Amino acid sequence: TGKVFRRAPVISGMPDGIMTSANVCTINDGAAFLLLCSEAWLKEHHIMPMAEILGTETIGTDAARPPLSADRSTGRLLSDAHMTYEEVDAFEYNEAFSIIDVLFTRAHPGMAERYNSLGGALAYGHPYGASGAVILLHLMTALQLWQGKIGVAAIAAAGGVGVSMLIRSLQP
Repeated sequence: TGKVFRRAPVISGMPDGIMTSANVCTINDGAAFLLLCSEAWLKEHHIMPMAEILGTETIGTDAARPPLSADRSTGRLLSDAHMTYEEVDAFEYNEAFSIIDVLFTRAHPGMAERYNSLGGALAYGHPYGASGAVILLHLMTALQLWQGKIGVAAIAAAGGVGVSMLIRSLQP
């Protein structure tokens, strides 16, 4: 018919529709529960922990390019811990946009099998307020399934903020 169909943008103010429902995760209801406590509290209550936090990092990057911030935060976190990406058994990034996957695999060739091995937010959604806990639970599960010990959870937040956490699995 000669008609040209344009992709409908998800985010207003982006007339070219570069971010569409095909490459941006959905907003879903969701919940997750984590217990963050001291070693003394664990001993007092006779609880075996699933993981130990080895470090965290929060950085600010270019607010116009927020998908870059998760991996930049991870890079600084690993540098501070005197570790490399190759020493990490599993990475769990909140993939609010599919470009985050592309950026990770381009920056770290050969690491794709360690990245979001249980699927990411494009598959299961992005429950605001629970995404960080969901990411961490997926990371701990991936480490257990693949007999890994070291993992990184990261999220690119609005405004170019990147947050990451380095953990060691304590599961048998």
